[in-house]
Amino acid sequence: MTMSVFAKEKKSRAAARVRRHRRIRKRVAGSAERDYLPCNTKQRLAVFRSLKNIEGQLIDDDAGRTIAGLSTLSKELREFQAEGSNRRIEIAHAAGRKLAELALSK
Repeated sequence: MTMSVFAKEKKSRAAARVRRHRRIRKRVAGSAERDYLPCNTKQRLAVFRSLKNIEGQLIDDDAGRTIAGLSTLSKELREFQAEGSNRRIEIAHAAGRKLAELALSK
């Protein structure tokens, strides 16, 4: 039994992530300016979720720099004690709250 020349090759998760990133970045860009609504910020929020951790960054594309970033592996969240049944979800919620506080302070 021979395989077809046109058989699809299995693609890696990393390659799929790069393709998704490029497709989205064609349309999405963030800047430091804000519209008249406080909830409509122009910074871009980049989120990376692995099976064990989550990372978030606020990015200003005009200046080409990261405004704020946080991970569940960061020093602020390493000592976080989850009380519920699903520890990872609670830590992810805490990371989101802490990133929002960082963003408001900057």
